[in-house]
Amino acid sequence: IGSLFFLIGVLASAGVGQNQPPSAGDAVIRVETSLVSIPVSAADREGRFLSGVQQGQFRVFENGKEQPIAYFGGNDTPIVVALVLDMSDSTRFKLADIQGSAIRFIKQLQPNDRALVMAFDKRVHLLSDVTGDRNALVNAVRKIQVGGGTSVYNAVDTVLRQYFAPIRGRKAVVLFTDGVDTTSASATYDSTIRLATESDSMFYAIKFDTYTDVTEEARKRSLAEGQVSTSIGGQPSGVVYERAGRYLSQLPEVTGGRLYTAGSNDHLSNAFSQIIGELRSQYLLAFYPQDQTKSGRRKIVV
Repeated sequence: IGSLFFLIGVLASAGVGQNQPPSAGDAVIRVETSLVSIPVSAADREGRFLSGVQQGQFRVFENGKEQPIAYFGGNDTPIVVALVLDMSDSTRFKLADIQGSAIRFIKQLQPNDRALVMAFDKRVHLLSDVTGDRNALVNAVRKIQVGGGTSVYNAVDTVLRQYFAPIRGRKAVVLFTDGVDTTSASATYDSTIRLATESDSMFYAIKFDTYTDVTEEARKRSLAEGQVSTSIGGQPSGVVYERAGRYLSQLPEVTGGRLYTAGSNDHLSNAFSQIIGELRSQYLLAFYPQDQTKSGRRKIVV
């Protein structure tokens, strides 16, 4: 690609091409192909994101063999963003911060971008389907209510399978959560990491630290000193929060996104500006593997 810039956030994901329904009288020819989509962000050596990179400046290799690029989405292509908001008991201390942050993020989207708003506690709630209507998105965020339980794995599974799978183009998930899961029944840590790895969506995790709030509330309830750090879902709270942090690091890692820690409002605003900047520099490449017979993992280099 040359010495002017390098690529970050490269992720490959295989997806079966969708058959279009035939019209009356059409001959039906069934062809199974695997389209591999790769979201990529471009930056210079100082880490500044680049716009205006052209298809001809990218080269894609699978297991060392160059592949023709079948689809290219430039960074001027509209983005679809899923705002997935944790509204469980553990985040009720941060409700106002989460809502305010999500609204500020929505207002920074470009006119042609679209978004959906999803919240989760024990259940997953779609508050606004994919739309470009900023008022509808803001109103969806404002009507969020805190509930019991936390099904972060179910939420990740739902947004990828039900809402993002049919959408082609540039996609990103912005996940606001502490990462603690207590009630997911249909998805797991491992299943959602695999699903995210195979998706063509980037994950940006905004991690809210609720550990101090949760343990402080326990102390205020006059629990004995040895019980302040109580168990969550039958496991020590320290273990649960360590796994949550690991999960929120791994999701962005396998999808080419980034993890941010929520602090002050200024810190959050800076994080959102960085996310918007990175989304603006994101490109989408896709190719049909020349070797359709080989199964298993393949090494892809851009």
